[in-house]
Amino acid sequence: MTHSMEARPRIVGLDVARALALLGMVAVDFESVLSNQLGSPFLGWVLQLPAGFASALFVVLAGIGVSLMAGSDRRRAGLVLVRRAMALLLLGYLFLALAWEEDILHFYGYYLLLAVPCLWLSSRALLAALALALIPTPLLLSIGWDFDQGWVLGRLEYVDLWTWRGHLRHLLFNGFFSIPSWMALFLWGMWLGRHLKEERAFLFRAARWGGAVFVVIELGSLLLGERYGWLSTEGPMPPLPSHMISAAALATAMLGVGELLALRWGETLIVRVLTHGGQVALSLYLLHVIAGIGPFELWHQLGSLSLPQVFTWWVVFSYLAFTAAHQWRRRFAQGPVEALYRLIGGSVRGGPR
Repeated sequence: MTHSMEARPRIVGLDVARALALLGMVAVDFESVLSNQLGSPFLGWVLQLPAGFASALFVVLAGIGVSLMAGSDRRRAGLVLVRRAMALLLLGYLFLALAWEEDILHFYGYYLLLAVPCLWLSSRALLAALALALIPTPLLLSIGWDFDQGWVLGRLEYVDLWTWRGHLRHLLFNGFFSIPSWMALFLWGMWLGRHLKEERAFLFRAARWGGAVFVVIELGSLLLGERYGWLSTEGPMPPLPSHMISAAALATAMLGVGELLALRWGETLIVRVLTHGGQVALSLYLLHVIAGIGPFELWHQLGSLSLPQVFTWWVVFSYLAFTAAHQWRRRFAQGPVEALYRLIGGSVRGGPR
């Protein structure tokens, strides 16, 4: 019999964690493209605090979702992943070309394609593949590859993005979510998802260990990062193994936070709103670029807001977007983009809706 999430209660904590990741990503994106850096440095620090970590949580959650979806019918799951990957690649490349150079969706498409053969790997082999995925970036840096190649310094612009050489460099080495290093997070999510299918209580044990590992790595980076650069966890570009492991550990801890919120305060309005926002995160991701940033670009006002104004807009936009998501989910089973994505990508028979 095919295993599925329908055979067990939905892990609502994952939806809450996804909502928290979305809030962090929106804060980082708004600060990056709307701010003129004037105002309180503390606000700038708050808005950039989730940099690298919010996206990492998204990727880990995507890996978990693949494992929860796959069940025992791996062939069928592989076909579904290929179709969904094609949908994300199409949507992501359109988004990349028309609106958003920081797009993550086309990277997701490649992660899903690479996840297909991983469905047949053992859990131990998944961890081995994860470790190998962390090697290419520091290896290329050590032999002299320039991580800034292609980038216009001080601007979010990649000059040769649409050439074969530039695009491959962007995908595999120095793009926002370069495939080898970020695929390690996806594989970590797949490993977690396999254990969550077997034992839901595993989530809290993993979260405690994740929190402890995060603290140890961050302290180690603080004390030794200047002397040993490869221990730096300052940011995801370049995605050094120290940062990626730290991000994976924090993401794991945040899964526990999401589950704790869902279990203890799941009936409160704020957690229900977060849950519904997390369930339509793909729609809200597109919305934050189109409605949250798009008008400023249309009016040629990018980089025109002070830090207090960016923070205020982040709060207002998040409130409006999550309120809309909550009202939508009270009436419909899926978000608008999620429904289209599932229609194109299909589902595993008997698997999660």
